[in-house]
Amino acid sequence: MTSLPSTEGTATTATPAATAASADPSTGNPQAPQPPILEVRNLTKSYPARGGGGSAGSGGAGVAKEEDLTVVRDISFAVPRGSTCAILGPSGSGKTTLLGLCAGLDLPTAGEVVLDGVSLSGLGEDGRAKLRNDIVGFVFQNFQLLPTLTALENVMVPMELRGAVERDTRALAAELLERVNLGGRLNHYPAQLSGGEQQRVALARAFINRPRILFADEPTGNLDNDTGHLVIERLFALNAEAGTTLVLVTHDRELAARTQRIYRLKAGAMVE
Repeated sequence: MTSLPSTEGTATTATPAATAASADPSTGNPQAPQPPILEVRNLTKSYPARGGGGSAGSGGAGVAKEEDLTVVRDISFAVPRGSTCAILGPSGSGKTTLLGLCAGLDLPTAGEVVLDGVSLSGLGEDGRAKLRNDIVGFVFQNFQLLPTLTALENVMVPMELRGAVERDTRALAAELLERVNLGGRLNHYPAQLSGGEQQRVALARAFINRPRILFADEPTGNLDNDTGHLVIERLFALNAEAGTTLVLVTHDRELAARTQRIYRLKAGAMVE
């Protein structure tokens, strides 16, 4: 497994920007800059106060009322293609809610998310699910493995949802598990694996559909320090090899510093 050099201490707080222009290999002339893989525009998410008549139920669109609970407040940022970034903040700052909005798992009360050039507000639930399966990978804090499937079968799930050929999918899943040092655990069920092993299965699953963007929500939150370090090394190595955009949600400043950009969140708002 290729390991990446640490970039700790090199991260900066970023402002929205398009990916820098590159030269056309055929002419040598500059190409137009690529649009960001993820654009978040004035995003707000609120929930009605108990017993209140707020307008911002799950998936609702409108203006938050004064009595509503606002967990994400007027956030705007952009993530360049192929970059790594962290959404950093303490528990309860709205990080996981923001991640869910960016991935189209929920809809905002106000504002817009554009993912790979597609406005999520213009898609229905099925359309958002298809877009996620086509271009998005996920790593969750609590692994989200299916208990009745083996490690190999869990990794295969995203490709099976696409209708991919089982033989090809099985071979790719086995290769990915080998690359996270689980070649001897292909036929083990989640209950037979340690927490670190389960998270490495989740990493392999996240990369099997060759995502353009990977969302990782506190990927080491349920792991001890040594195991968490191993998982993060595998995450960054796989991400670099695939050239995938990484959006990492964490409260860990040291982990956030390994990314190229840090977006800081406090009480649901972006801060400097």
